[in-house]
Amino acid sequence: MTPTPDVTSVPAAPSLTAEEAEADRLATEQFLANAWDSMDAKRLSDLSIGDCLYFDYDYMAKTTAIFTVDCSTPHEGEVMATYRNPDSEYPGQYNLGGSAGPVFGEVADAMREAGQLPTTTSKHLNPTEADWEAGERTSVDLLRHNASSGLLERGYLDTDHVTVTEVPDKGTARTGQ
Repeated sequence: MTPTPDVTSVPAAPSLTAEEAEADRLATEQFLANAWDSMDAKRLSDLSIGDCLYFDYDYMAKTTAIFTVDCSTPHEGEVMATYRNPDSEYPGQYNLGGSAGPVFGEVADAMREAGQLPTTTSKHLNPTEADWEAGERTSVDLLRHNASSGLLERGYLDTDHVTVTEVPDKGTARTGQ
């Protein structure tokens, strides 16, 4: 993964006060409460590099629910990499993280070298067992705010520079650079 030379460094996501972090946490709760009633949840495999989103877990169906939003509005995360897990019996959340985690780490390193990683925080979303049984094989790595409940205020990734990388015996990774 080679850094893209014509991309300038992006500014770091700002630090939050305790009050700002609490306001972001409440905004997320409010968004998700409304989203369940007014939006169709997406699957992990519906996502692309640069998609901005909120995520939730549907406890009734035990599946991951994704709600995409315009990147110019506050959001919980931005997709910085996707990873297609190989077909097999469900390996469990821990083992899925063990497969995708190193690939996602390489993505973060390449983005950091290219000056495109404005935070030090990411989150991996992996298929639940119910997702897996429904055919979901995609894991996603999200760029997150440094504050655990903080919201990103804009999109950070240059989606014109997406690399598809084959990982031997692992699957396919799509990475934003």
